[in-house]
Amino acid sequence: MAEDPSCPSIAHVGNTANNAFYNHLILMRSSKFTSLLPIEGFIRHAISSPAWEMVNFIVPSEQWVKAPEWQDFPEALELNNSYLRFKSAHEITGPVPKPTGNGVSHFARTIGGKIPGAKSIRSLVRTQFWDLIRTRESHDSSIRILYGAESIGHASPYAKGISVALEHGTLRWFADGPRNQRWTRRGYGRALASASLIWLTNLDQRSLEVAEDVAPNRWVPFPHPYVPMLRNQTVQPDLLWRSSILEQTGSEFLIMMPSSINWSSNHNKGTLVALEAFGQLRSQRVPVALQLSNWGLDIPKARAWIESRGLQHYVVWDHPQPRINLARRMASADLVWDQFGLSAFGALALRVCEVGVPLISSPLSSDAVGIVGFQVPWYPASTAQDIVHWTKRIIESRSGPDASRFTESYRRRAQAWLAETHAPRIAQSLQEEAYSALLGGETQLRTDSWKNTIHKFKLESP
Repeated sequence: MAEDPSCPSIAHVGNTANNAFYNHLILMRSSKFTSLLPIEGFIRHAISSPAWEMVNFIVPSEQWVKAPEWQDFPEALELNNSYLRFKSAHEITGPVPKPTGNGVSHFARTIGGKIPGAKSIRSLVRTQFWDLIRTRESHDSSIRILYGAESIGHASPYAKGISVALEHGTLRWFADGPRNQRWTRRGYGRALASASLIWLTNLDQRSLEVAEDVAPNRWVPFPHPYVPMLRNQTVQPDLLWRSSILEQTGSEFLIMMPSSINWSSNHNKGTLVALEAFGQLRSQRVPVALQLSNWGLDIPKARAWIESRGLQHYVVWDHPQPRINLARRMASADLVWDQFGLSAFGALALRVCEVGVPLISSPLSSDAVGIVGFQVPWYPASTAQDIVHWTKRIIESRSGPDASRFTESYRRRAQAWLAETHAPRIAQSLQEEAYSALLGGETQLRTDSWKNTIHKFKLESP
């Protein structure tokens, strides 16, 4: 809805994994609250931009993702500018300004690798400084949603209203993250402690433990903010891209793993487990190729591991791709692997379900299933043996006489689950009820709200 001064307003601070952007779109549907445009200098990082989610383009290089030249894509540039809250401070009409050798921002950037928390200082200086000195009214909202540690650099002395935190795997980082980030982690911990509510999107055991420790009776499971692709964004497989990879690797089947390359203790996507599974598949003479994303903290280790086992001829690396092009490539694969380090799932799993291609990934823990009331639709795997087992089963099914029936059956199951558990109206309803309660002075929150909301909409369906 358009901004209505009579409705309580919601401010979005930070934008971890584009959660703020999608949540803004969801809350725009509300007649009870006014959602303000997110506060975030997303134009400086491609993955945190609206265009990444809504415009079809091919990323030219890995470096471009970190420092995008939006003028190369006029449609994307126009869309990004349309979602800026403070245009006079942030609007870009040409190339994104390059770092200069002078000033406080350069100082913060230079010491970023040496002083913990410098990244947050830099974020404050370059994206929020003008907002802080230009207007106090910009921070006068009824509800302020903080999106991960990015929100620390956007903290305002003028903040009013109720503070809510929407985590995206950041509770694990707060509790177990690197020592050289301890200042930032402590700042985020203070934000969590002062929040009236923590929306918990990652339901792995460690996140549940930290949530109960930091915010007892103040955390509630919450779906990753998700909005379906527009009808005119129909996904068509990129068959030329598929054929190129299969020809290059001399393979018959394509596995795509678009998640980031990480297996460190505090950010474990289970990449090493997946690589071990791929090695076993090739040693068993299963003619599969693996497409990996050139994005993550452990890329050098992954490349070294692959080369040490002579698997580099069957692995293709690609740049991260925006949502629409990513969907086309996933639709071109025989199956997708996501992550195997945690009993949780992220936004990528939702993207795969939306496309309907078979997915192998971590299952939910029994505790998480009890809280949300549903199982996930994909093939569950936590070990290399699990991955190998399901991969061979899927390949057999997709190449057998009933391949079409198998593919269509899985697609319908995955898409039905996505619509039932993550429809935008679910996240909208959860927030309307919670924020109305908080503004009314209630402090007791139910951890089974998501499960109850799913059930409510089931009963309402014809």
